[in-house]
Amino acid sequence: MCISVGETGRSPLFVTSISTPVFSPYRSGRLAPVTSTSIVGDHDCSPTTPLSSDAATVLMALDKLLDLNLDQKKLSRLALELGADVPFFLGSSPAWAEGVGEVLTPLEHELPECCFVLANPGIALSTAQVYRRVERYTLCPVRDGIITNFEELVAVLHNDLESPALELAPQVKRLKAGLLENGAHGALMSGSGSTVFGVFDSKAIQKLAVQQQTRTYGCWTCVATGVS
Repeated sequence: MCISVGETGRSPLFVTSISTPVFSPYRSGRLAPVTSTSIVGDHDCSPTTPLSSDAATVLMALDKLLDLNLDQKKLSRLALELGADVPFFLGSSPAWAEGVGEVLTPLEHELPECCFVLANPGIALSTAQVYRRVERYTLCPVRDGIITNFEELVAVLHNDLESPALELAPQVKRLKAGLLENGAHGALMSGSGSTVFGVFDSKAIQKLAVQQQTRTYGCWTCVATGVS
């Protein structure tokens, strides 16, 4: 399989369309599979688009549709070319991420059950600008620990990119505060923004929070359930 990616350096890659000639006609009239695929990058996508997870999904779909049977190491290598955190989305369980996000260690224990509300103010943040404003990075305090309950999970929420992102987009700060006011036990910005998420222990409160966030801020919202 050949994956071609266009780079402009303006923003993260997003897979929007693929050109996949799955069958090629021969003179005999028979159809034979081919393995040439191109992935087109759209650098002007919506700020609410789940970039990395979509890219990983496309890779796994191509692997299946084209019967390539690539092992996890090869898939991860292709995923890393699309984005630092794309390899994480090839899996389906919580994991520690190290390096630039590609060194993954699955958790040996289950995380406590919880549900989430995602909210996005509808603005785009430049990943490069956010990273340039980071003054120092912190180490995860529980890298070798075990999170056994909901309170411990909420207590370790931290993102070094959040403070510089809030300087660039105060709207993100308001959304985060809104989630906490509407019942979230903890809230945090995801990645380099601009989506934030709130952690809830009740689906009933989660549902009310979505209604309040949409009514108050007019933002994009989504509900999700954590994987254990």
